[in-house]
Amino acid sequence: MMSTSWDMREKTVLVTGGTGGIGYQTAYGLAALGAKVIVVGRRADRGASAIARIQQLTGNTACTFIKADLAELAEVRRLAEYISTQYSRLHVLVNNIGARYAQREETAEGLEASLAINHLSPFLLTNLLLPLLEANAPARIVNVSSYTHRSAHINFADLQSRQNYDELRAYAQAKLANLLTSYELARRLNNRPIHINAADPGIASDTDLAKKALDAGSLSGRLKIFIGSRVFTSKRAAKSSIYLASSQEAEKFTGKYVDSRCRIVASSPASYDQATAQKVWDVSTELAGLGPESPSW
Repeated sequence: MMSTSWDMREKTVLVTGGTGGIGYQTAYGLAALGAKVIVVGRRADRGASAIARIQQLTGNTACTFIKADLAELAEVRRLAEYISTQYSRLHVLVNNIGARYAQREETAEGLEASLAINHLSPFLLTNLLLPLLEANAPARIVNVSSYTHRSAHINFADLQSRQNYDELRAYAQAKLANLLTSYELARRLNNRPIHINAADPGIASDTDLAKKALDAGSLSGRLKIFIGSRVFTSKRAAKSSIYLASSQEAEKFTGKYVDSRCRIVASSPASYDQATAQKVWDVSTELAGLGPESPSW
């Protein structure tokens, strides 16, 4: 069990995409430390199974499941409203949700699916839950990133990948967008006691996302996934998220990128471009429909 002076037995944690893979292992690991864990997923059967396993294995019965399909921004809003009205305490938000799409798809709201689920969904959820997090500060936000962001740049002329769609390029661009806005939020919080950091889990070979990518991807695409990244089980891959959510050391920094060995490392040069970050923030605010309810951080 990880030792920490930031007593997780007093913390409430929300983990999105927590019914399987890295998200489940993150929820399990934090529940084992004594946290009250709220798991969010889109399937009720998987949610019930995940909570039952966590409670049985950890003995922690203070864990619950909320059904929400976070590919739809309307569902993100519903979830944020539910959490904000039904829970008085929230100390950690782990934006673990992610997906890749072999062919270009659009959500019911007309957004390119990879951009919606990998960036706009956590961006919106984070902004909507910031008041609750600040009310329970010190608080933490953990955004699960991906090594693939290193191959990306932001194509503002075709942000929704309408032309020449490529699965890896769309996914990597969405992850870079989320990383840019993570750093931008760290700057905007301006020493408020809310720390936001990015966790690179490496490659978890036993997750649905990795299996789908390896089965469907081209050889070059598969090689790009693994070059420079490390391959783990989902339990091992969850360590960087658990570290950022629970460790004493993570109280000392914000706006950082932590690799699969729980070390602060540099992300891509493109991810530190503040002018691009500001532009991505503005475009994301518009696409996510953030209006007066968006805090002026």
